[in-house]
Amino acid sequence: MLRRWLWVVARSIAVGWAVLVVLTYLAERPLLFLAGPVVGAHWVETVGLTLDCLKLAATGWAIGRVHRAAPQIPTICPGRQDARRHLAPES
Repeated sequence: MLRRWLWVVARSIAVGWAVLVVLTYLAERPLLFLAGPVVGAHWVETVGLTLDCLKLAATGWAIGRVHRAAPQIPTICPGRQDARRHLAPES
């Protein structure tokens, strides 16, 4: 049972990172490049934050689709890994 959960967690982290990398380089950067002149310099950061949120939502959806039987735990694992790195106090 433990091996199965370890496999599920490892696979969900791998799928999460793969989706994030693909969306970052194939969707977010070209969209920011094209939207920059349209929205103006003041709104580029807001558009970037919006695209980051959409990226994270799409990643959670992809992980949930890979693990249809029990999507709760695999969806939480990559987010927890990312939050630990970004929200930890700097020393």
